[in-house]
Amino acid sequence: MNSLSTNQQTIDNQGGLEELIQILGYETLRKSALAAMLDSGCFEIRGERLCLTSKARPSVVLGFVYESLIAHALRQDFWLRWKVFNWCTEQAYTQEEVYSGKGYKDINELLFSIKVICKGGNFTKYQEPQEYCPSCSNDIIFIVKNRLAMRDEVVGGFQIKAITQGEMKNIINPILQGKYQYVLTIFGDSYSRCMKRIQELVKKEQITQEIANSLITKIITAQNLGKDIELLCDWMGKKLYKFIVKGKKIENLQNQFLLDGAINYSLSELGGNYIYIPNVNDFIVPQPLIKIGN
Repeated sequence: MNSLSTNQQTIDNQGGLEELIQILGYETLRKSALAAMLDSGCFEIRGERLCLTSKARPSVVLGFVYESLIAHALRQDFWLRWKVFNWCTEQAYTQEEVYSGKGYKDINELLFSIKVICKGGNFTKYQEPQEYCPSCSNDIIFIVKNRLAMRDEVVGGFQIKAITQGEMKNIINPILQGKYQYVLTIFGDSYSRCMKRIQELVKKEQITQEIANSLITKIITAQNLGKDIELLCDWMGKKLYKFIVKGKKIENLQNQFLLDGAINYSLSELGGNYIYIPNVNDFIVPQPLIKIGN
């Protein structure tokens, strides 16, 4: 399978906030953004402020946020979870001998047992510490309970990349060398460069067409997860990057808005970046931090 099909029920045209609100609803959008930031481990709530606490490079911070965001989407959307699971397990679990070998009488039982783990997420760190590993080769893994052996088993996973250059070094070579098995590259331009580079390698006879075909199946982009996910990643990336990089360096930036008004932020007179969350006491951590699966 070369890629996952784009969700046809989502909006097919390019857009930003208006499309996202139409798809997700304003409160779901706001809570999804907040939960991804909190679960990333790069932000924390202090009083009524969501503070940027990480000293990592902006691209690294965004990477952790994207991991939490994608994990949230997989937990929330049953069929998206199944499609991505099939992609990184090469559809092995559609075969009766495979799922019955784990103690499941039919594929539906297996579907509801799939657990999504974000290896670098705060939820994993505190609730699933045995699975916490921000530097592992897979940023997101799928766990299925083996009912016959009475144990949880990691059956698939993938790496997430939020890069704008260096695809050969950061995606293609690591797959060829066996460091990564599957990669979701967030940005469509990055995916296009991967495909172009793979064909160049074939023309230069550095890899065979068979290897190229295998590489193509191992790389997808946010667009393959649906237009809503693509827009959300693009929207959050641009807004968060601006906040993280520029922060208080922006002149006369007081009581401005992050994420087009979904979250307020201000700049501390004492220095440092923080985001102000109105009615923080009413904020309930939504679905991204809820375990799904047996």
